[in-house]
Amino acid sequence: MVRYCAETVQGMTLLPLPAQLPRIPIWVVGAWPRVKSMQRALRWDGIIPAKMSADGLRATMTPADIQTMKTWIAEQCPQATPFDIIIEGSTPGDDYAQAAAEVLPYAEAGATWWIEAMWSEPNGPEDVRIRIRQGPPHINE
Repeated sequence: MVRYCAETVQGMTLLPLPAQLPRIPIWVVGAWPRVKSMQRALRWDGIIPAKMSADGLRATMTPADIQTMKTWIAEQCPQATPFDIIIEGSTPGDDYAQAAAEVLPYAEAGATWWIEAMWSEPNGPEDVRIRIRQGPPHINE
């Protein structure tokens, strides 16, 4: 028989207790360069940044933005534990060199995770399965 321990986070009971301690990492969406939004993200384990222009519209996050944000994060919150910067994007699953060329500048700028996102394309379940089978982009090959 398996015994499960419960963990309560923000009023929710999570079962089973994660093996990672003290808990699984929590990544928060933060609007860059909005200070209040960024400070809220700094209270957790990482950020999924959304770049906001001066007029409040969403803009494209660039490697230069990541580098500037990483510097700001280090100045605001020098942590003993790592702080992840997660980037979402879409790379060609059938062209590993092109995928690496798209991801590498973000990694060099300080991003620690890449999430292969398929939000804007009209994808069906089979398109997503194909992309999963192609695997993630690799920058170390």
